[in-house]
Amino acid sequence: MPAAISIRKLAKSFAPGKQVFSGIDIDVARGSLVALIGANGAGKSTLLRCIPRLIEPSSGDIDVLGQSVTTSARGLRQIRSRIGFVFQKHNLVGRLSALTNVVHGAQGRGYGAAAWSQSLAPRAIRSQALECLDRVGLLAIAGQRADSLSGGQSQRVAIARALMQQPDIVLADEPAASLDPQAGDEVMQLFASLMRKEKKTVVFTSHNLTHALQFADRVIAIGAGRILLDAPADRLKEAELRGLYV
Repeated sequence: MPAAISIRKLAKSFAPGKQVFSGIDIDVARGSLVALIGANGAGKSTLLRCIPRLIEPSSGDIDVLGQSVTTSARGLRQIRSRIGFVFQKHNLVGRLSALTNVVHGAQGRGYGAAAWSQSLAPRAIRSQALECLDRVGLLAIAGQRADSLSGGQSQRVAIARALMQQPDIVLADEPAASLDPQAGDEVMQLFASLMRKEKKTVVFTSHNLTHALQFADRVIAIGAGRILLDAPADRLKEAELRGLYV
């Protein structure tokens, strides 16, 4: 079966002489969870954002679900509609309810203005959004403003919003980094279990080596502008990974 994500000879520079990485080759199998690790500035978040071209690569090729991301604007929109993105800072609209924030996930499926607010959304979309909140354990707070939620609750809403998009691939940039240790563990446990249950292909970045080993099938380490390690998680030890940061 073809890879869900195929990256070949990818390079990114933000300025002449300031190369982030080059020669990156990665294949992500469908239905797998892959952790990208590396020190600050190694380029893992940049690499993640290059996949849907939120950041423009300098050179190289990226195929997502069999289609090159260097396609027409329409083709890129179609690819992005199949990719959910969970951000470290959650990116919720604070003055809107948790439910409306989840409804926004349907915009990627072409619902446009009908997905601006839960009050405007068709009954079916509203029901789907409530179901997504239920899956992350937050049905009871559907009507609360997003800016009244705890950090852990906010990230759960962000995960529900990504599920609402019904993507084939989910990219997550340090989804637990802004949370305290207990909330971070709970969110990662929920995130990984939901993604496996839904059979999503996932790539997530993390500074937490325990999370990388516990929740990923495969760990890829980036440093010095290249891939330092690419191996199944169950064959690695945390001490071995820590050695990459020295």
